[in-house]
Amino acid sequence: MIEGFGKVEALINALLEEALDKSEMLSSDDETEPLKKDDPLKQLKALKDDMNCKKCRTEKAVMMLLPCGHLNICEKCTEHMSQCPTCGEVVQEKIRTFRV
Repeated sequence: MIEGFGKVEALINALLEEALDKSEMLSSDDETEPLKKDDPLKQLKALKDDMNCKKCRTEKAVMMLLPCGHLNICEKCTEHMSQCPTCGEVVQEKIRTFRV
């Protein structure tokens, strides 16, 4: 059990909600410019980009890093990873996740 979350699914859902909130705030062209609510294609592209690996940026991020809980890296890039690329915390465990 992850502290603050009853189940891994709750943690994953919280992370996905955070990613969705973040993608609504960021533009794919200029990260400081808020997205217009009437531009769903830009929102979709930003969300898809946010779901990509933060290291290689081509594969889907499927590995959750613990203890920080970031879901931000693909399986291949985790092979030689010792720190989270988002927060820099030392990785103690890697969990393969699946999106349905």
